[in-house]
Amino acid sequence: MLERLFIVVFIITAFVAAYYLFKYWQLKQVQAQAKLGDALMNEIPEGQSAILYFTAEWCSVCKLQQQPAMQQFIAENPNVKVVTIDIEVMPEVAQRWHILSLPTTIILDKKHVPIAMNHGAVSARKLAQQLER
Repeated sequence: MLERLFIVVFIITAFVAAYYLFKYWQLKQVQAQAKLGDALMNEIPEGQSAILYFTAEWCSVCKLQQQPAMQQFIAENPNVKVVTIDIEVMPEVAQRWHILSLPTTIILDKKHVPIAMNHGAVSARKLAQQLER
């Protein structure tokens, strides 16, 4: 009888320990994502519009079509910050912004609020038009 009681107490203790370890892990994940998001947004000066450009090394459309358009946009709009995010290197950022396809561009206004999102290759002119809205 005492052995069964010991086993029950042991199992309950193991479940409680696992529960608190899981909660601790979740908290660390949320904190890591918040720090990553803060670091990304700190890269953009306050009062400056920005474009988040999500890409990957293996994305041929990103390299062949979107990259030249982004370079042209940067040359024509030096006052807009372009942040390039490789989803293979920073998958948490891609998850946070719900990126499902590449290339994706998100245009942020001067208050860092998203005003437009583009999936696929977009011309420099279209990016500029969306930014002016």
